[in-house]
Formats: sequence, C-alpha cells, structure tokens
Amino acid sequence: MVLYHYASAENTPARKDMNMRRRIVFILYVAWILLILGFTLQNGETSTTTSQWYVEALHGLLLKIDLQVSLELLTTIIRKGAHFGEYAVLGGLSSMNARMNQNRWFYLSALLPFLDETIQTQIDGRAGRFSDVLIDLSGYLLGYLIGRMTQKNAR
Repeated sequence: MVLYHYASAENTPARKDMNMRRRIVFILYVAWILLILGFTLQNGETSTTTSQWYVEALHGLLLKIDLQVSLELLTTIIRKGAHFGEYAVLGGLSSMNARMNQNRWFYLSALLPFLDETIQTQIDGRAGRFSDVLIDLSGYLLGYLIGRMTQKNAR
C-alpha cells in the first residue's frame, strides 16, 4: 500500500513567503502608527525643539545658495510637511496591508488623523487643528494611492 502525501496549501513555500510578508508589513504598519503617536504625545516645547532643528538646518542651506526665506515660513513648511509625510508613509503601508487583508486597513488608518489631533488637545503646549487633519488625510490618501498604483503595475 502506497501512502501519498499531498502538501497542503498552507505549507507551500509560496504560502509561507506570503505569510512572512504579511507579518513584516503589519509590523512596519504598527511601528509607524506608534511613531506617529509618539510625535503626538510630545509636549509643545519638545515638538517645537524637534522641528526647530530642521528649520535651522534648512535655513542655513538656503542661505548658502542665496535664498532668503523667513524662519516663520520655513517652520510652517517643515511642520506641515512632517504631517503630510508621516501620513503618506502610513498610506503606503496601509495599501500594502489592504492588498493582503481587504480594505479594512484603509478605513482604520483614515481615522488616525482625527485621533491624533484630538489627543493633541490634551497635551501641554499643543493644539489639535482641523487643518492638520486635512493635511494628514491628504498625505495618507496620496501614499495609499501611490501604493495601490505601484502594486497594480507590479502584477
């Protein structure tokens, strides 16, 4: 009597590889959310000090190439750009999760800017702004769309 061993779909190398990718993407996704929340929980003084370092560095570079830009404008660009950028990365990671696990990641992640700005209303020296929610959502949507287009082109 000959016994045949059929490899189950769960034990194939391709399936194991996909499961590992899902885990890695999910870990990166959660780590990025924690990073965003870490910035959210900074008090006003720490947040200002962090962004001020980047403002001064960029201002110095611009002066070297003879561009005069006010520190106030650079501060706005750096701070709003950070909002946009951190959520664009989240959007990209969310799109990778959505591909693997339906679209629930899209909706869950889209709620984070509202939570982020609500938390900031409770932090000393910080204020939650609806304009920041819109900037966050714009970055998130751009990152999500780029991630989805990249995945479609890779097929």
